[in-house]
Amino acid sequence: QLALCRYAGKKLVRVQVRVETQDILQWLSCLPSGNRCYFSLRDQSLALAGIGAALELKATAPATIPALFAQAEQVVKGSEAYWVGGCSFSGRSGAYQWREFPGARFVLPLIEIRQQRGLFYIAFNLYAESFAQWQEQQLSIHSYCRQLAYTEMPELQPVRIESRRNSVGAELWQQQVEEALAQIKNGDLQKVVLAREVALELSNIPNPMLILAALEAANPECYTFAVETDSKCFIGCSPERLLSRKENAVETEALAGTVRRGATETEDKALERILREDPKLTHEHKLVAKAIKESLEPVTAHLEDSEPVKILKLNRIQHRCQPLSATVSATTANSDLYRCLHPTPAICG
Repeated sequence: QLALCRYAGKKLVRVQVRVETQDILQWLSCLPSGNRCYFSLRDQSLALAGIGAALELKATAPATIPALFAQAEQVVKGSEAYWVGGCSFSGRSGAYQWREFPGARFVLPLIEIRQQRGLFYIAFNLYAESFAQWQEQQLSIHSYCRQLAYTEMPELQPVRIESRRNSVGAELWQQQVEEALAQIKNGDLQKVVLAREVALELSNIPNPMLILAALEAANPECYTFAVETDSKCFIGCSPERLLSRKENAVETEALAGTVRRGATETEDKALERILREDPKLTHEHKLVAKAIKESLEPVTAHLEDSEPVKILKLNRIQHRCQPLSATVSATTANSDLYRCLHPTPAICG
């Protein structure tokens, strides 16, 4: 099918076929590092792994992100293709260990394997601005396929933590907590999330996709992701959905307030009661819900927030979660919704 495709300048050409059941992250772990990506929904209805880039879009400043979204939507319009990527909190490019990640970066995978509602597909995406680039992408696809045909599952090597370095020590952390509480008491802040960096030195180089597979297995109620540059891979699991849109209907949620899981069902239920009733935790959650609703007001015709607070239980912790739904005008761009919501007051947590 790929051989029958004809060059179309600056237009997406996509070939997709059904395949047998695949272990998608294991497939991704066998591929050479450098330009892999992964994303899965928390309801398990979709998982997508990609290698290579038919097209890559970048933004280095907040002002250019709306144009990036508009271009991305236009490229895949009418197709079943997905972009995989992300944006920084500020919309500006990263520094230090994040300097290889721009303010926003989205990749249209050259090759993807997808699980969608229990069915598996392989797809090839081509998007070329010249015939030479079209030929180059065809050659890259064949090269990757040859590698896959002769690649075996990597041998699992035990990985030990040789050393651990915290960017903030216990004494400084305590000081920062006290300063934050003082600012909240004075009315300068309502909610703040303190953070630190933990650097681990490992005994050997781990396969990030196998780490991700373990994370996903332990946290099935999360969105799982991997975004790779030439030498760095950003992976993780997050329970929070920023937004989902279908035509004029938008779904988001206020997710905040956290307690650990109990060792027994009785203890777990007792901790859940604390999560539902504790004044500090309920106040924290209300602040997030209020901020989201206020952010959406300028672009929504109707906002529904009557759904009761639910408890989202993860592997080691549980959160308060309130679904929020809104109706927006057809003229409201996705970039407008992104600008209103990102980042929420809870996302750093």
